[in-house]
Amino acid sequence: YLFYAPSTIQFKMESLNEYDCIIGGIMFKSYFIVLFTFSIILAEYSSENISIAGRWPYGDCRSVQVVNSYAYVGNGTVMDVIDISNPAVPEKVAEFITESIIADIHIDSTFAYIANWSDGLSIVNISDPLNPVAAGSLEFPDQCWSVNVVDGIAYLANNMEGIRFIDVNDPNNPILINT
Repeated sequence: YLFYAPSTIQFKMESLNEYDCIIGGIMFKSYFIVLFTFSIILAEYSSENISIAGRWPYGDCRSVQVVNSYAYVGNGTVMDVIDISNPAVPEKVAEFITESIIADIHIDSTFAYIANWSDGLSIVNISDPLNPVAAGSLEFPDQCWSVNVVDGIAYLANNMEGIRFIDVNDPNNPILINT
């Protein structure tokens, strides 16, 4: 059994796989998306109750971001684009393949910024969610774990080099600010 407490609500959910465990989650409208190691669960919540509304059972899920009715899921080396407009039946509508495991995804406007485990930063144009297209990239040695973008600057956490500051005002041409 797995336990998770969004804000003050606590619930118990039976794992669908003995190796599955919770590694994160985000809020989306009236749903809480729970990120498991091998799947994602869409849970509908209210102040009195939480119930499973749907499940995406595929992959090595490490990161998820939601824009409108699309979940962008880091699933191994693939960013799956999943239509969650009907949470009971999530549907994969597109994918973008990277060179290494996706550790984190940050969505800013119409771009997805991906921290690739062993390849650095990948930037993907998601203006058309059904057709994600490579924009720019910047490689770094060692493992990249996390990415966040604020005011045109990407902050990339790297195991060997610490936090890297990258100018992404032109997502097609990211520029390293610090060395």
